[in-house]
Amino acid sequence: MKLRVIKALTIATACTVAMVIACWFALNGLFPLPEKSTNNIAMNVLSAEGETLRQFADSNGTFRIPVKVNDVSPIYINSLLAYEDSRFYSHNGVDIKALLRAAYQRVRYGKIVSGGSTVTMQVARVLYPIERSYAGKLLQIFRALQLEQQYSKQQILNLYLTHVPMGGNIEGVEAASQRYFGKSSHSLNISEAALLTVIPQRPSVYRPDRYPDNAKLARNKVLRRLIQEGMLSEQEYELLKEEPVVAGRLPIKRKVPLLARELKSHAVNQSIVGTFIVKELQQDVDSIVAQRFRSLSDDLSVAVMLVENTSGKVLAYKGSLDMDNTRSFGHVDMTKAVRSPGSTLKPFVYAKALDEGLIHSESLLLDIPMEFGDYKPQNFDQRFQGEVSVSEALQRSKNVSAVYLLSQLGVPSFVNSMQVMGSSLRLADMNLTVVLGGGGSTLRELVMYYTALSREGISIKPRLSIDASIEESRLISAESAWITKAILQDLRAPDRPRAKYGRKIAWKTGTSFGYRDAWAIGTSEDYTVGVWMGRPDGSPYVGQTGATMAAPILFDVFDLLPKDKQKNTKPESVERAQICWPSGQAAAMVSPDNCLEKRTAWTIDGVTPRTLRRDMRLSSSNKWPQELLSWKQKHSHSERFIDIIQPQDGSHIYPYQGQMLTLKASSQDVRWYLDGVVSTSSIEAQSLSGQHEIKACNQNTCNAIQITVH
Repeated sequence: MKLRVIKALTIATACTVAMVIACWFALNGLFPLPEKSTNNIAMNVLSAEGETLRQFADSNGTFRIPVKVNDVSPIYINSLLAYEDSRFYSHNGVDIKALLRAAYQRVRYGKIVSGGSTVTMQVARVLYPIERSYAGKLLQIFRALQLEQQYSKQQILNLYLTHVPMGGNIEGVEAASQRYFGKSSHSLNISEAALLTVIPQRPSVYRPDRYPDNAKLARNKVLRRLIQEGMLSEQEYELLKEEPVVAGRLPIKRKVPLLARELKSHAVNQSIVGTFIVKELQQDVDSIVAQRFRSLSDDLSVAVMLVENTSGKVLAYKGSLDMDNTRSFGHVDMTKAVRSPGSTLKPFVYAKALDEGLIHSESLLLDIPMEFGDYKPQNFDQRFQGEVSVSEALQRSKNVSAVYLLSQLGVPSFVNSMQVMGSSLRLADMNLTVVLGGGGSTLRELVMYYTALSREGISIKPRLSIDASIEESRLISAESAWITKAILQDLRAPDRPRAKYGRKIAWKTGTSFGYRDAWAIGTSEDYTVGVWMGRPDGSPYVGQTGATMAAPILFDVFDLLPKDKQKNTKPESVERAQICWPSGQAAAMVSPDNCLEKRTAWTIDGVTPRTLRRDMRLSSSNKWPQELLSWKQKHSHSERFIDIIQPQDGSHIYPYQGQMLTLKASSQDVRWYLDGVVSTSSIEAQSLSGQHEIKACNQNTCNAIQITVH
C-alpha cells in the first residue's frame, strides 16, 4: 500500500512538474519577452576619459546614461541590494518570502507597508510597462522569470542601473548622479548613494531638487537599514542623518555641441559614442577662445581643431564661438564650412616644386610685378622686394613668387595632387588664383594637409570618434615635407618670445580677399592645430588677418599641450649645399666670378636646379634675371620702393641678453631713424622698452613701422 502511494505521488509530482514546464514553454511561446526597443535611445557623447560631454534625450525627452556595475560606486550597489533586494543573487527573479511578507502586511494593516518586488521585477516593470494591479503583478512576475532565464544577474543589474526612474525625465543612477550631484556615480558617497537608492520608490515625491525634506526622510530610512546590514554604525548614522539634502538639478552637459550634433546624426542605435576629446584640454581651449573674444565683435565666430599626428585623434574641437549666439551664426560648424583658404596652401606649392626638382630651399625667386596672361597678382602689403629666396618668399608669404611657382608646376597637376581622402580645392575653373585662396577648403582639410609636414609627407584624416578608422594618404615626399617644415619653423611666434617648452612649430597664416577669413595652421612633432576666425555669413571684418587674429590663438593652444615626444628625423637624402646666386646652382659648379652671392640651402639628393626664369637659356644662368634688373632700374627712384623687411611691422619683441636687432630694408642705400633720431642698422634690444617707431629713408621717400619691446 505504501509503495503504491509513493508511486502515485511520484507520478503526480512528475506530471505536475511536466505540466509546469510545458505551461512555461507554452507561455514563453505565446508571450515571449519583447525585444528591447532601439528606436528610443538617449545618446551620450563621451570624452577620452569616459566622462559625459553631451547628453541627448530620447524621443520622450528622457535622459539616461548606460552604466555597468563595475562603473558604479560599490557603496551604491551595496546600499541598493541591502535595501531593495538582499537575496538578489540567490532567487530566480521572484523572492517568495518578500512577496508573502508584503501580502501579509497588506492584509493586516490595510495598506502597502513594504514592497515585494525584486530588482528583476522592477526592471521588468520599467522595460515593459505593466499596470499596477493584481493581474499586473502576475505579469510582472512572469516577465521577471523570463528576464532571469535570458540574462545574467550582472546584466539585469546593469539594466536596473541604466533604466530605473530617478525623478522627472531622468533615468538611471549615472544620469541622476550627474544631474543632482554634478559627479559620476563611481564617486558617490554613502549619503548620496542612500538617496539614489530610495528615489525610485516614489520618484515624483523624493526628488531632491523639489522636495529636499521628503528626500531627507527617505534617505535616512535607507541609512537606518544599512545599520542592520552592518554597513553603518550608530554613531555614523547619527551624524549622517542630520546632513541636509543639497541637490540641485544641474543643466544637461553640452560640451562640444557641434561635434556632438554631427556624431548623433551619424550614430545608428547607439546610446554611447566615444570621442578622443580630452576634457580638461577642451575646457582650456574654450577658456582661451572666450578670453580672446572679450573685446571683439559679437558677429565674429571661431573654429579650432587639435589633432594628434600619429593617430589622427581629434583631442579638442570648437566648431563655433557659441552655439546659442544667433548673431555669429553659432549653430554653423565652421570646421566643415567651405571658405577661401587664403595663403594657407602655399607651403604645398613649394613642397611639390621641391619634389619636381624645380627648386631648393634657397633658390632665387622674383618678387616683382608679373603678368600671367591677364592675371596680375599683388602682394598683400602692395609692396615688392625684388629678389627673394624660396625660404624668404614662403616665410613672408609673397604672392607673386607662389603664383609663379604654381605656373611652373601646372594648376591641374597641383589641384589633382591635393585631392586626397575626399578633400577638394573646389575651383570653379583651373586657374592660378588657387594658391592665393581662389578655391574653397575647410579647416578639417587644411589640418589634414598640414599633418603631412610632421608625418614624412603622409596626411592623416582627423578622427572625430573612436569608431572612425585611420585613413592616410601620401601628399608630398618625406624630403619636401622636412624641408618645408624646417622653413616654416623659422617663423617667430606672433605675440610671445617663443612657444612653451621651446616647441618648434611650423606654421602659416592666411587671410582671404576682403578680410573675410583669418587662418592659422601649425604643426609640431606630435600635434597639428588649425584656427579659423571670421563671420560665418561671409561679410568682411576689415583689418582682420591670420597673423594678428588667428595666430595668437594657435600658439595659445600649442602652449596648453605637453612636450612633444616624437622625433621627425631628417631624411638621409636631404643634404646641405653651398649654392650661388643668381644661378641657384651648387657653388662647386659655378666659377667664383659668377657666384655673386653665396647661400646655404637644403637640397634633395644634393640636386641644385638652376634658377627659374622666363629666359631659361644656359648663357643667361649666371646673370641676374633681366626682368629683375629692369624692375630695379625702373623703381630705383620710386617713392614706393622702400620696404622694411626686418623687423616686421607690429612685432612684439622679448629681448634676451646680448640680442641685437638687425634692421633690413629692400634698398641698400637707406638711413635709419629710431623714434626720429638717426640710428645704425643694428640696435641693442635690451636698450629698448615699450613702443618705438623705426623709419627707413632714401633720397625720395621714407617708410616706417611700429614695434613693441617687452
